[in-house]
Amino acid sequence: MVHALSARGCQIVEAPDAGSIAPLLTEDVPFDVVVLDYRLPDSQGLGPLATVRRLSPGSRVIMVSAHMLPDAAEDAYALGAIAVLSKPFDLDDLCALIGLPDGSG
Repeated sequence: MVHALSARGCQIVEAPDAGSIAPLLTEDVPFDVVVLDYRLPDSQGLGPLATVRRLSPGSRVIMVSAHMLPDAAEDAYALGAIAVLSKPFDLDDLCALIGLPDGSG
């Protein structure tokens, strides 16, 4: 996903775990979009989403997961996620949510 989005012109910053998210969001450079996995090595759930919404309220958040139950997806929307994608997902769907061309041209 990182390679494909980079190839489409996105500047990517990766956080390997939930504990790495807050320090990235306190930087002076705002994030247009945050793609956030429901399961991270040190967290499972919506805590990281709440952190993103609190520290970067202008960022659009797209949740991705292979393990999210429908109730958790509803909670993600309630917390401000603009979309919840189930893995595996089509990269063109993600690009459309971000506002990128689909790469098929």
